[in-house]
Amino acid sequence: MHKNLFISNFNKVHFIGIGGISTSALARYCLFHKVKVAGSDKVENEETTLLKSLGADIYIGHKNTLDKEVDAVVYTSAVKENNEELVFAIKNNIKVYKRSEFLAEIVKGFNYCIAVSGSHGKTTTTSMLSEIFIKAKKEPTVFVGGESNSFGNLYIGKNDLIILEACEYKKNFLDIKSNAVVVTNIDND
Repeated sequence: MHKNLFISNFNKVHFIGIGGISTSALARYCLFHKVKVAGSDKVENEETTLLKSLGADIYIGHKNTLDKEVDAVVYTSAVKENNEELVFAIKNNIKVYKRSEFLAEIVKGFNYCIAVSGSHGKTTTTSMLSEIFIKAKKEPTVFVGGESNSFGNLYIGKNDLIILEACEYKKNFLDIKSNAVVVTNIDND
C-alpha cells in the first residue's frame, strides 16, 4: 500500500457534500488510511450508505454537525459560502479545503500523476486509462469522477502513481499539479 503523509496528518475529516461521486471517493480514501470520516449531504444515496457501512458518520442535511475531533473540512464547489458547517469551520479555525485542493494535496504524496480533463469523456477516459495500468500490474491509485465498471470511483494502488479525473467546473483542474495530462476535448462549457 502507498502511504500518504498528507492524510496521516488528520484524525478526523468532515466532508460537506459527502454523497457526491468525487467527494465520496476522497472520504473512502481517508477511511482506507485509518482517518475517521464524517460528512453531510442533502439526501441519502448509495455513496452515503456505503460510507456509513465503512464506518463514516453520515448526517443528512447541512446543519452544523462538526465535533471537536474534526481537524479538517472538505467541501464541494457546489457548497455556498453561507453553509452553516463551512461558516462554523472558518470561525473556529478548522482547516478548510475545497474538494480539488484536498485532492491536490493527496497528489503531492505521489511521484507521478496523470490527470484527465476535458468537457466530455473524462470519466470514460480515466476509467479506460486506469484499466490499462491496472491490467499491466502498475497498481495506480485512481480517483474517477464517476463509476468504473471494475472498481467504482476509487482504486487503491500500491505504487507511487496516481491517475485522476480533473474537473473543469470552477477551474478546479488548475489545483492539480500533474506530470502528464490527457485532454479529451475543449468545448465552450
